[in-house]
Amino acid sequence: MTAIIGFCLENGAFLAADSARTDADSGQLWSAPVKKIEKLRDGIFISTGGLGTIGHIARDELIAFVQSREMSLSAVIDRAADIFSDAYRRSFVSAPRHNIPLTCVLAGKDDEGKGFICSLSSSNNFEPFWVRNVGQPYFTGSNTDIVIQAVSDVIHLLKSTDNKLLLDKWVIESVKRVMKVDNSVSFPLQLVAVSDQTLNIFPVCENHSYLSELVTEFPEL
Repeated sequence: MTAIIGFCLENGAFLAADSARTDADSGQLWSAPVKKIEKLRDGIFISTGGLGTIGHIARDELIAFVQSREMSLSAVIDRAADIFSDAYRRSFVSAPRHNIPLTCVLAGKDDEGKGFICSLSSSNNFEPFWVRNVGQPYFTGSNTDIVIQAVSDVIHLLKSTDNKLLLDKWVIESVKRVMKVDNSVSFPLQLVAVSDQTLNIFPVCENHSYLSELVTEFPEL
């Protein structure tokens, strides 16, 4: 599946994803890395996890729909829920016995220019889960408990040694920990940040040089 890690900023959001892709039919990992975060429209990016091509087709359908008309963020979320829930239902036609979840994550600036992350997942019937508080993290993955443990441990460790939170360092160290117990997650990573400027960086490997644009305050622990 994937590991997706996000962080809500005052006027945007940070989003990161690994590049491993699992085939829904065989359950095998693809050999080539896959970019999992794409631009939805100005100021908003979308990431998908699970079901490989099925999730990417749903993502591309939403991108095409949104880019062809003016829509409020709430209307975009409603459309995303419809598209991804329908894609998930149809996935059981091609792979009737699969147990792979499907997740859609949107992140960036809302209609008022405030930062947000919104997740829709088959695990909760594609009901929107919002992250809107500045400094609030978000994470999901093939085993969300493992991702939560890794990112929490790393952020505590970094806070004891660093004055500021380096978002790229946080993600890289977290994914390294996740990989020790989950081989469906792998480098390189993709890092996207939307705020005063937009960054979209791929591929990001373990020897990545940390960027000053990705430095922020630590959240309250």
